[in-house]
Amino acid sequence: MDAEGISNLRPAGETEYSFDLRMACRKDWPELAAILGKTLATIPAGTRKDIYRNWIDLDSDSELHWHHLLLFPLAGLGVMLIVAVAVMLWNRSLKKQVRQRTEELKRQRDFNNVLIRSSPSFFVVIDRDGKTIMMNDAMLSKLGYRREEVVGADYLTRFVPDEDRATVSSVFDQLSNRLIPASDESHVITRDGQKLLVAWNGQSVLKQSGEVDLFVGVGTDVTERRKSEAALLESERKLSTLMSNLPGMAYRCWRQHPLSGSSRTLPDSPAEVPVRNVSSGSRTTWQTSRLTRDRSAR
Repeated sequence: MDAEGISNLRPAGETEYSFDLRMACRKDWPELAAILGKTLATIPAGTRKDIYRNWIDLDSDSELHWHHLLLFPLAGLGVMLIVAVAVMLWNRSLKKQVRQRTEELKRQRDFNNVLIRSSPSFFVVIDRDGKTIMMNDAMLSKLGYRREEVVGADYLTRFVPDEDRATVSSVFDQLSNRLIPASDESHVITRDGQKLLVAWNGQSVLKQSGEVDLFVGVGTDVTERRKSEAALLESERKLSTLMSNLPGMAYRCWRQHPLSGSSRTLPDSPAEVPVRNVSSGSRTTWQTSRLTRDRSAR
């Protein structure tokens, strides 16, 4: 086998057959049998091993058995089992984390919904096409609509009067193009046709791709406030006009008794009295003024 270059031949297993090497001679030659026995006995162990290795043995020290071959699939099966257990534990941990995160997001969503629904401010969500996605209870109550009536309705044509649609459209364009918050005051129309003045703060919501997905508006009904401010300004304007058109007369308070006109006389000594100041816009203030007797007027 060495001469043929077959030096790596190894037994792959054992068969059911057995073979024992023997030497024999004829029975009628007993002398030959004795000579062969003595000759074989004189062969050194090293020479015997060389003869056996060169002519008979297949390096039996490296012999492989069937149970050796079974080690490979068993080892592979063990590795696969370990990997499967590790993957199963990892998946279980991931499921637990996902469940916990989902519960946290659900609690946060429910909390936000409660805040939005119970807020006295107006809250509206509009998609990029101008369709109404949702309104909170405060806005629905003011406008007189039910929730299912506003979902999907065009916001501009349904809730914004004609004179304010250009302003609201420009706000939508600002939120779409500049992606910055916007503030303005515009009217909304109720079911019965009344107009409410609302101070809005708008913000756009983006998709993961960076495109605008929704518009969110938070507003405060300032209708009554603006009416009160206008009435107060008008009242103070009339008072200022009246005082400027009455020369030589003043509105004043002397010991909690109002004095006006020529029916009352001024005291001989100067006095400090509070006089109403109407030149400060919508705010009303009082200041101390020193009044003296106008003898020439008398």
